[in-house]
Amino acid sequence: MENWKNVAKKHIANNEILKCLTVIKKHGIITSGFVARFKKHKKMEDKVLSEKRTYTSAEYAAKNKIHSELAWDIMQAIDGTTREMPDYLK
Repeated sequence: MENWKNVAKKHIANNEILKCLTVIKKHGIITSGFVARFKKHKKMEDKVLSEKRTYTSAEYAAKNKIHSELAWDIMQAIDGTTREMPDYLK
């Protein structure tokens, strides 16, 4: 059986944040802060889809920033570390 940490990281790599949150919550990591940020990210995405348009430059940058920071913070929680995100990932 595959290690839960690897499963969670694969979900992040496949852009499956919600599935990752489910896995880490089952293993005792508090996800409330992540869920709030995920909902904000999803709301931005849903708005654009419901309006049947593409992202503006500002919306795209904001969405990507939230996604990158969320994915990084989840990875840190999985690994039990508190490193800052490197500049090249921002």
